[in-house]
Amino acid sequence: MKKSDIRLLSVAAAVILLLCCACALASCRVNNPTDDLSFSETDDGVTVLGLGGAAETDIIIPRRINGKEVVAVAEGAFKDSGITSLVLPNTVKSVGKSAFENCDSLESVIVSGSIDSLPERCFFDCDSLSGVILQSGVHNIGASAFENCGALASINFPASLVEIGARAFADCSSLSSIDFEKGVKIIGDDAFSGCVALSNVDLTKSLETIGDRAFAGCSSIETFFVPKGVRSVGENAFKDCSKLNSIRFERGSAWRDASEQARSEEHMSEPESARFFREGNARFESSAP
Repeated sequence: MKKSDIRLLSVAAAVILLLCCACALASCRVNNPTDDLSFSETDDGVTVLGLGGAAETDIIIPRRINGKEVVAVAEGAFKDSGITSLVLPNTVKSVGKSAFENCDSLESVIVSGSIDSLPERCFFDCDSLSGVILQSGVHNIGASAFENCGALASINFPASLVEIGARAFADCSSLSSIDFEKGVKIIGDDAFSGCVALSNVDLTKSLETIGDRAFAGCSSIETFFVPKGVRSVGENAFKDCSKLNSIRFERGSAWRDASEQARSEEHMSEPESARFFREGNARFESSAP
């Protein structure tokens, strides 16, 4: 069985497990959501402000409270709280900055596809977070959204995803593989910097931009394949990737032509050109339209 197949099976198993847990929690929930959560009501719907008076830690945000749809989670709503799991329903359209920042006990999250963007520092520094399901519909992962989530070993990227923001997964020390779906176009500055366990990266052919230091300090990456659609690779994108010994470019890539010319002019072999990248000496901008 191919490694990619094994990864897909692992992600599928994680999805099933989390969904089963969510269903079990929903069926076992005896507390009234108005006891578990604090919230505000307007004509447009309900915004969750944080935990209420109950000691519930497995949080399933309901679709409705007092007959009104739950449409938002406020900025900093659960920051520094002791919640252990989270399910966001498809009625929620927006989540505020730092909504779940520094939730040290949070282990699993299911994010509905009705949420277009995960905001800045949404799950920043959630040390125990190991299971994340992003459903199709999420287009943007904001800056530092999952930064310093040390237990996060893998994550599914839905086909709807277009942009991964600056430092979105920086210093996720357990993240070992990432497999992008076809929609991702932008990987922001430092997006995966310091992911020391990251060894396998499958980039989508839709990708156009790899930001500055995007994979800097990813000391387990040995090879890297660049699709031909990539037009820009930022400064120090692979700096301090100490095991990087091969960078391959898809046939037809403007960068492949530039790289071959540079190697020829500098009299470098391919491993030497990889060293050139990991020491932070390369940057590429394509003139292709």
